Amino acid sequence: MLVGTGGCQVAEKKEVAVLEDYENHPDNVWITNEKVHSGNWACKITPQNVYGPGITRSWELLGHPTRLRVSAWVIMPHGRATAALVVEAKRDNATIYYRLLPIEQVVKRYNQWEQVYDTFTLPETMAPTDVVKVYLWQIGEKRNTIYMDDLMLETLF
Repeated sequence: MLVGTGGCQVAEKKEVAVLEDYENHPDNVWITNEKVHSGNWACKITPQNVYGPGITRSWELLGHPTRLRVSAWVIMPHGRATAALVVEAKRDNATIYYRLLPIEQVVKRYNQWEQVYDTFTLPETMAPTDVVKVYLWQIGEKRNTIYMDDLMLETLF
């Protein structure tokens, strides 16, 4: 969209939002209907499956953002469970950016849905073909069952 300002034409950046609500993956090993935040399905991270399905998009498809806002609804069993929302960027299978949001540091109520979110600044060296990934990772040796639903990635410019 072009907006006229005093004779100048300024291109307006549009925010892109990607929602993974797990409604289209009912045959996946991570997907369950035991506990859901919205819809009929959610993601279940177990001691055997420590990485959850997430969002994967090229930086170009996301519109070349400088920052990402990531949020998800999670159920943590207790304060000793350790997990993180991971934001990762790869170029030719090499990691060029890697940041974590440790959700056990944010969640204060257990065995109920809690929203976690943070904003991540991408490197200035991002290229159009770089791949951005967002997913849940259960960290550590003492693993539990963690639920996640409505994983959202929003672009910020």
